Amino acid sequence: MNIAHFLNCNKVKALKVTAGEIADANVDSEVLEISKDKLKVRRVGNPELPEMEKKRDAKAGQKVGGAAKDQGVDEYDENGKVIMVEKDFSDPLIIYYKGTSSKEEFKVNWKSVDAKCRELYKLKFTYARGGTTDGHLSVSSLRLNREILKEMCDAKLTIDDIEFTFEEAKGECLKDFW
Repeated sequence: MNIAHFLNCNKVKALKVTAGEIADANVDSEVLEISKDKLKVRRVGNPELPEMEKKRDAKAGQKVGGAAKDQGVDEYDENGKVIMVEKDFSDPLIIYYKGTSSKEEFKVNWKSVDAKCRELYKLKFTYARGGTTDGHLSVSSLRLNREILKEMCDAKLTIDDIEFTFEEAKGECLKDFW
């Protein structure tokens, strides 16, 4: 390996040494050989490089029983609530809901809709908002259980004497959300 490569390292740059000085410092080394022209270095006897060990990714999950924790499964806290990760908030699926009532005037309580949906459906809800008669729920698309989502969209849900229907927001409905 050319000693000049070492001069590109920031810590070596900070030392302000030359390739010649690096060569001179390693002349008596028992593990490194310096070429006669003092421009190259190699391991004594030029043995094969050892097998590369992967460094532990700081962002990876904790190790459990010596094996890396499965990153493809949702985790839950002691209360049974899903523990959200950063990816849960990117590229969400938007669910549009609409309320109908026999009362002439009514206002949707979006907090009640959100709470009831969280109670009934094991989906990762990330956001909720409501208007006078309708609103939107945002569901994480990370590890989304489509069967539960279909069950939710097929069902009619009654909350505070208001009947709600749910559907995946598409087209103009999705544009209205954004």
